[in-house]
Amino acid sequence: MKDKNRTKQFVLSFFCLVGLCQMVQAQVTPKSLEYWLDTNFAQRNSVATTGSLSQNIDVSALRPGIHTLAVRVSDTKGRWGAPLLKYFLIGEKSITQNKLTSYEYCFDGNWDASVSGKFDKELTLDISLEGLREGLHHLLLRVADEEGRISQTVLKHFLVYGEDPKERELTSYKYWIDEFDKVVKGVTSDGNVALDIDVSSLNKGLHTLGYQIGDNKGRWSAPRLLYFIVPDMEVGTDKLVAYEYWFNRGPRTRVETTEDKLLTLSNVMIEVKDVIPNYIPSDYTFDVKTESVSCQDSVFFGMQVFNAANQASLAVLSDSFLMTVPIDPHFLPLNNEEKQTFAAPTTGLMQGLKTLCTAGDSLIYTLSTQGVQADFYDANGNRLEVEIEETESGETLYELEAKTNRCYVLLYGAPDVMTEMSMSLCSSHASSINELANGLFITTSKHKLHIQSPKTNHLMIVNAAGSIITNQKILEGKTTIDLPSGIYIVRVNNERNIKVLVP
Repeated sequence: MKDKNRTKQFVLSFFCLVGLCQMVQAQVTPKSLEYWLDTNFAQRNSVATTGSLSQNIDVSALRPGIHTLAVRVSDTKGRWGAPLLKYFLIGEKSITQNKLTSYEYCFDGNWDASVSGKFDKELTLDISLEGLREGLHHLLLRVADEEGRISQTVLKHFLVYGEDPKERELTSYKYWIDEFDKVVKGVTSDGNVALDIDVSSLNKGLHTLGYQIGDNKGRWSAPRLLYFIVPDMEVGTDKLVAYEYWFNRGPRTRVETTEDKLLTLSNVMIEVKDVIPNYIPSDYTFDVKTESVSCQDSVFFGMQVFNAANQASLAVLSDSFLMTVPIDPHFLPLNNEEKQTFAAPTTGLMQGLKTLCTAGDSLIYTLSTQGVQADFYDANGNRLEVEIEETESGETLYELEAKTNRCYVLLYGAPDVMTEMSMSLCSSHASSINELANGLFITTSKHKLHIQSPKTNHLMIVNAAGSIITNQKILEGKTTIDLPSGIYIVRVNNERNIKVLVP
């Protein structure tokens, strides 16, 4: 293989030797030779030969890679021998011999608007970013060598900065009421716009005010749309006498006024109070020291005006804003063998109850309904673990163990159709001893009822649902009965009943 002046030549040396055979063929000699590259038999070349041949073959047009050379020889009688196949390799051009000649680039993948050009040795581009909007963009660049082979694409991100906001000045405005084709335009010299718009000719009811502002380069802001109401007042009774405002679903505050047809409020301070949350989330905050509750909620401000006939305008509501809303739980005392009845804590409301107890006491709270959120806390503000059971009669039982000398209950999330509910409590001291008739004593522990009897007695135990658990004789001495946690009635000799709490 030779490579001279970038012209590839393949030198084929071929020598034909006719051996001696048993048959005398001295008169038969090679006559011609044919060769072809790869599978191009139709483009084969023929060369006359007398036995030896030295031939230069041009392979400059072949691509880099493995190729084949096939050769066959014919004799003076026109007979062809079998083809001889040889493999050879044409290597890639070395990096020192290659040369990059052209480039092409585009922005943000838009190859239809690409820019291309030629370069020699080094590529230096001065790229104009004119026409690109503010923000993040990317540049795609690829180059090609002198044989037309294209490189991989290079990706580079860049940021186009906008003009300095200090260079922008508000110089003009335009506004319209209800219909955009009735636009009123104006200019401002200091960037402030104060509008005094006459709405006396408008029909009573809801209207819209749209406006845009323009800068010193003729660019306009996005349109902004505001709603306002022209109140419907009867002739002769259109004097405004009062307005009312409220927050969320909270109570209204009424303020008397002496305004005529137009109510103007300026420099009026309104205390945000009596706010009722739209709902009470589970992550509310309970401060046990102050016995207060609060939560984060979106709050809106509502307002209506009234004329002398106490006719109200349509309510105007503000945009909502986030604030910490205080919640009054209205704590009521609830101790052993007591019952409290109260209004249902529907959406945004909460009812609290607090119990005086001893650490270790077993407490069973009975709520007269189901489907209400109930959380229990100790005197340190820690939430307590509770076992919940819903009865067939529609009540909810909450069983827990007191950890401190007080227990707090917070009820909320009752259905809005509910009006009233009640809660009762049955507690049992951990070390208490109940003395019954005939010197019989009963104590309790976890899931157990312990009986100390000085003689044989008849004992009947009934659960809270009225079912008889056991009805048997208790012999003299100690007896232990296994029972699930709950409230039971113990009756001795059909004479005396006592209520017992099994923790």
